[in-house]
Amino acid sequence: MTTVGRWSLWTLAKLLVVALVVVVGASALVRDSRPAHASHTVLFVSMSSTCATSGAPIFVFVGGPSQDLFICVRDIDNSPWGAAGFNLEMKYVSWLVNITAVDIASPGYAGGWLGSTGRAVQCLPVTTEPNIATGQGRVYGGCQTVGTSPPTGPLSNTVLGKITMTPGIVKASTNLDLRGTVGQPTTATHLVSAFFDAQSPFGSVLIPAAVGVVQVFVAPCADYTGFSGLPDNFVSIFDILHLAQKNGRNSTQPGWNPNWDMNGDNAVNITQDVLIGAKQFGRTCPTAPPP
Repeated sequence: MTTVGRWSLWTLAKLLVVALVVVVGASALVRDSRPAHASHTVLFVSMSSTCATSGAPIFVFVGGPSQDLFICVRDIDNSPWGAAGFNLEMKYVSWLVNITAVDIASPGYAGGWLGSTGRAVQCLPVTTEPNIATGQGRVYGGCQTVGTSPPTGPLSNTVLGKITMTPGIVKASTNLDLRGTVGQPTTATHLVSAFFDAQSPFGSVLIPAAVGVVQVFVAPCADYTGFSGLPDNFVSIFDILHLAQKNGRNSTQPGWNPNWDMNGDNAVNITQDVLIGAKQFGRTCPTAPPP
């Protein structure tokens, strides 16, 4: 039998095969054992720049001032890679609320958060389409890092963007929907993993996350009585007292006025309706367009 030193060629061949199996197996293990990332990551809209609330209804007033809303991410589970990109897509009913501005590129939002990786960041301008279908609006845009070094990304909770919304002049309940198109996950609001290997081109792996819908209730103007005893398009202390006196009333009772209902639950209570009405103290009510 041919030998090389103290080893036979057959023994060397077997050792090479074992070594090859170990290398291939280890390589597959590196790819296949990456964590089940983002099992509890949440993307949501909050009225607070500290992202204190998740999924809570947003209350604005008919014809009221613009309201800043914040897109937040919480509990990112994508260790050790983090995120390399952020995509925003949100649909809304454009005749009930109007999206007037969206910022995701500023240092305080997704652009700066992704930039904390040390990689360069590119952000697409956010596009607002108020009429992609009858009464249906959409905003979309995104930011991504450029390059693969350093290979890790941000993992912390953060604010990813600010949306400025102006309520319409019709009392209504509507939604801001971040879920995108059913069956097309890349159209939704999502994060892109910083994971990279030859089998997964950079930027192609999404971080699975819970992406929700937030309810927006456009509350009626709290104007019920003026000096003449009739509404006068101004919210005074007498209007607030009038509303407080309706505490406990509901839509099944005679004489019900739907404009007493500030939060859309068909009842009047102190902790919701009266407090929402009180926030309108001193404001002038908008004039509705003719039918």
